[in-house]
Amino acid sequence: MKRRDFLKALPIGAVATAIPFRFGNARAQALLNSPLLSALSNQSLPTNRSLVIIFMEGGNDGLNTLVPFENPDYDTLRKNTGFVSSDEKASLIFRVRSDLGFNPSFNALQPLWNEGKMAIVQNIGMTNPDMSHFRATDVWNSASDTDLLIPTGWAARYLEGVYPNYPTSLPVDPIAISMGDLQSSIFQGASGKVDIMVQDPTTFAASGELTDGSFPSTYGGGELQFVESLIDVSNSYSARFGSLFPQNAVNKVSYPDNPLALNLQRIAWCIASGMQTRIYFTYLRGFDTHFTEFSKDPTVAGHGQLLKYVGDAVYAFQRDLEALGVADQVLTMTYSEFGRRVYENGDWSSGTDHGTTAPHFLFGTNVNGELYGHHPDLVNLDANTNSFNEFEFRQLYASVLGDWFGVDETLRTTILSPGRTHDPFAIQFPVNGSSNIQSLIKSSAIASVSPKIVDNFELLPALPNPFQAETKIRFNLSDSQNVLLDIFNAKGDHLVTLLNTNLGSGSHEAVFSGRELPAGTYYFRLQVGGDVRTGKLVCIK
Repeated sequence: MKRRDFLKALPIGAVATAIPFRFGNARAQALLNSPLLSALSNQSLPTNRSLVIIFMEGGNDGLNTLVPFENPDYDTLRKNTGFVSSDEKASLIFRVRSDLGFNPSFNALQPLWNEGKMAIVQNIGMTNPDMSHFRATDVWNSASDTDLLIPTGWAARYLEGVYPNYPTSLPVDPIAISMGDLQSSIFQGASGKVDIMVQDPTTFAASGELTDGSFPSTYGGGELQFVESLIDVSNSYSARFGSLFPQNAVNKVSYPDNPLALNLQRIAWCIASGMQTRIYFTYLRGFDTHFTEFSKDPTVAGHGQLLKYVGDAVYAFQRDLEALGVADQVLTMTYSEFGRRVYENGDWSSGTDHGTTAPHFLFGTNVNGELYGHHPDLVNLDANTNSFNEFEFRQLYASVLGDWFGVDETLRTTILSPGRTHDPFAIQFPVNGSSNIQSLIKSSAIASVSPKIVDNFELLPALPNPFQAETKIRFNLSDSQNVLLDIFNAKGDHLVTLLNTNLGSGSHEAVFSGRELPAGTYYFRLQVGGDVRTGKLVCIK
């Protein structure tokens, strides 16, 4: 039986190569080891910079988001679903240019635009576009050419290089979090997911144990060990969440009542708590508006309501980050798998079919808040009556990797060119379609590549393990370091601190006694300076 089939057959349920486990009212997903992009290992210093990705699932209608209300071709193409009457045009009060205005559902974002905290990149799409939701999403998430099937996600390839020892050596915080009930393939590594999926940080808890640590010498035994490794990662992070929440579940502003806002609110908790998670992902479904698009009415289910959800949620999130004092370390980015066709489908209640280009947005105190590129040409269309894109979608990713995370040109081109060599993707964009090009990130905030880090300690296998009476946790230090060694049970409860002291260079060991403990699985967390390693100990009787 193949691993994927094995996972699907499990009674606890599985999705691809990651298993969801239920912790009371919360779900999380424990994740697998992934092969490493070793050239990125010089990026593994701790960082307080985070990227928050919002997926507008279904294909956002760019023309009814950023409206060319002075263009007569728009009036003809969108005579029913668009903003074409004089009153409708007058309602477009959030204007970024004399002929371009945002759908009124985005009005909450106007203060961010006025303050230079919102960047608009028009006319983004893919080369040789694919109009299938599944394939287009796969292309955006893998950052691949449309004729190549690449199983890994662009974010996972980046993170695997940043954390070359994950999950053998776990950072203090998860390297990526999917907030909500959708786990994106951007986090699919070569052997499994690199994120954890959390619905509520305040109820994230340990998943217990699946076995007693022994596995039969069969193929099925190997698969059982594989599943156990998923649980181990989840258990390792349960104590971290337990130490931070619920006391850090604090917001300084009120959030609107919509599903995206709830997830952004919880992401704000994590960031403000001091977690150094690099990438957060969340989403909003419903943008596949073939019928009853209702772009002009946010009070009914449709495009207008979805845009209001996004606008209101992002505004609250940004203001909350500012009030919490962490806004400078957060960049928020939206994406959608494609836009919509320039032609509407028909009468007033209809919508639009899958198209090519759409605007995408960056938010934060460190963005260069401008309008970039040209609005789509509504006359010169491709053979499928879709607009031609001005920017390749990977330019957006390259800008974030290069200017926000400090990935140099060679490495980011490698990350964004899976399966085929490409020239470097441009990370500067023309301001308002002019010859003046600039980065999407302020020059004062552009990251430099971190220096290479050398491991300052080596963790050796605990001996014996499994054990009956006691076991020794062994490690070597390259120089004098502060050392903290804690023991937890399978529920994530802290049992004992074995070490909390400064130790000199050389070999060290700490004895953990199981004489008074029941048989079962236990975990240790060894922190040396800012580096953390974890391990599993099996006590037998």
